[in-house]
Amino acid sequence: MWTQPFFYFNIILKKSRIREIYKASEKIINNRNYDLIGKNIEVMVDYNEKDNVYIGRSKKDAPEIDSITIINSKNKLKNSDIVNIKITKTENLNLFGDVV
Repeated sequence: MWTQPFFYFNIILKKSRIREIYKASEKIINNRNYDLIGKNIEVMVDYNEKDNVYIGRSKKDAPEIDSITIINSKNKLKNSDIVNIKITKTENLNLFGDVV
């Protein structure tokens, strides 16, 4: 028969392991993103955030799951446009870049 303290210990252990996995995945994503700084990648525009700033994602990023790419463009872009951008920085797991 399961006892209540054992049950609570399992919950604490599970939460601890989830935090460890999240930290490890965050580190991997940050390393991958830092390697992209200065490189050109293709990004699909998802939507317009504000004047000349768009939100998009690369081929390897799933919507609402992976990080986003913040795109600066002098020209007006439309949703679903695919543009080449040069990655300028990374912050909070997201990429920032300018259309080239």
